[in-house]
Amino acid sequence: MNTKKYLKLAIELLERVKFNDIEYVYRRQFTDSITEKILTLAETNLQQNVNKTVIQKRIYFIMVEGLQNVIRHQEAKVNQDSENKGIFIIQKIEDNYLISTGNLIDNNQIEALNSKLKVINSLNKVELKAYYKKILTNEEISEKGGAGLGLIEMARKSGNKLQYEFYKLDEKHSYFYQQTEILAKKNAPPNADSETNNSLDNVKKLHLILKKENILINFNGGFNQENLINLLSIIKDQGRSKSKSRKLYKLIVELIQNIIKHGYKPNPDVNFTPGIFFLSEKKDCFYLITANFIKNEIVDKLKSKLDYINNLNMKELSKFYNEVLLNFDEYDSKRTGLGFIDMKLKSNNNINYYFENKDDKKSNLVLQITLKK
Repeated sequence: MNTKKYLKLAIELLERVKFNDIEYVYRRQFTDSITEKILTLAETNLQQNVNKTVIQKRIYFIMVEGLQNVIRHQEAKVNQDSENKGIFIIQKIEDNYLISTGNLIDNNQIEALNSKLKVINSLNKVELKAYYKKILTNEEISEKGGAGLGLIEMARKSGNKLQYEFYKLDEKHSYFYQQTEILAKKNAPPNADSETNNSLDNVKKLHLILKKENILINFNGGFNQENLINLLSIIKDQGRSKSKSRKLYKLIVELIQNIIKHGYKPNPDVNFTPGIFFLSEKKDCFYLITANFIKNEIVDKLKSKLDYINNLNMKELSKFYNEVLLNFDEYDSKRTGLGFIDMKLKSNNNINYYFENKDDKKSNLVLQITLKK
């Protein structure tokens, strides 16, 4: 694995993050249990970023419907190792929220689904309400949902047209992308990307990166203790061995605690720190990456600690770790390095890092840890 490639990707993602924006991606097989945890994590961030309860409820409703659609329609043949596993993305871009989902479908489903979406997008708010009642009256309900009832409600709640696309994979299957936009402010303009004028194109581009690097979870936004707990609960449901999960938990805890405790906050009054975490799974290894801003005055200190830890072999590192624990006063200046020591001990690998000056106040910090299976 090209470590520099991961560090570069993390920097690119960090550059996209504005202080009040978020991006949360989950890509894997979806279950009711996973869906519940995804919603909990997303809801936490909604409470941090959305002032009006009515907007929170709309966003939450559309997330629920989108995730339920993925569960209902995801192809049973998709397994944990498939590159075409389902995807859920929530993004806050300025004053707008974008809820995007993707899942594998049979090609013979496309015509009917496309027909429903065209009808929904052709109707105004009053017509959508009447159409919804008509379907309920005619009881056009199937085991795959309710003749598009969820899609109708997503259009009604958002007040916008549903964006969608079918991407053909082979003669039997296609990938179905669907996106809903919710305006967080009453008079906010719909999102418009300057290059493509279609935010769904950006989702497809991001999806290609996620598939190529097999990134399962990507969280860009504000980190605090509550987010950390929710992320760990999602990792727990991945069906891995207990020993491997424990190591993953502990490494994720140390990495995200590093963001929470030492990351740069543009606004010191808020209870979260902006940053990025993503988890990639390859054949033999897991790769855990974080990126965040730090104050320029601590760059040299952190670099010195990381270099010192990386230059110790495992026996020397264990001895040093015990010395620090037993002699806190003597090693007071190294106290913040305990987390780094623990990361190397648990992963049995050096900590890859990258610093890049951002401006006169802050720098980028990227950390990457490899955990062998």
